[in-house]
Amino acid sequence: MTVLLVDDDPAILGVIKMRLEQHGYRVATANSALAAERVAISEQPELALVDVVMPGINGVELCRRLTNNPDLPPHLRVVMLSSVTDPAIMAAATQVGASGYIVKSHDLNVTLAEVLRLLEAPSDDAASNMLHPL
Repeated sequence: MTVLLVDDDPAILGVIKMRLEQHGYRVATANSALAAERVAISEQPELALVDVVMPGINGVELCRRLTNNPDLPPHLRVVMLSSVTDPAIMAAATQVGASGYIVKSHDLNVTLAEVLRLLEAPSDDAASNMLHPL
């Protein structure tokens, strides 16, 4: 499975990418929404993990663009991965097509465990497994 990881923090990108690759996932990264759109088209991921707060285009708008892009697989799931816990932002993400929302923990190991749990869940259970904030 190919995962697109989008975050403007290079440390988070590096750590999550390394851990996902250790678990056998192919990971493409982008540090902005514009870069993510290009990478998504070239890599055709099955899952995109998208930070909400980024300079320029935010993660909610990127989610809308990814889920409505005819050049991307129709089965692409977009999951928000953010420290933002505002219910209005979470609702906005769902309204534009996000399959779920993982709240980043201050302990990156907890966040990584939640991401791996999501990826390893059976596909019919994936939506319910994505929505549990940490």
